Amino acid sequence: MNNESLVYIALCAIENSPGVSKKVKGFVKGTNNIGIQSRYLLIDPGGFKKHFTYFFEIIGAKEDIIVTRYQGTLNIFLPYLTF
Repeated sequence: MNNESLVYIALCAIENSPGVSKKVKGFVKGTNNIGIQSRYLLIDPGGFKKHFTYFFEIIGAKEDIIVTRYQGTLNIFLPYLTF
């Protein structure tokens, strides 16, 4: 049994991007199937506050592996979070 854990955090409007949410859910299902305890968090990108929520969810994640999906300038800062 694998002791690794994973969280997939995505800014995604489920109604407007059903394909993206399906990919996220499928990815997490696949990682669970290979023994990695996984979960996803889809955050609706409606408003500036949601971007802070996205950022703080990444910082506060306790999982071993963090996968993110966001199409914006915030990704410029994400490599600096690996301390």
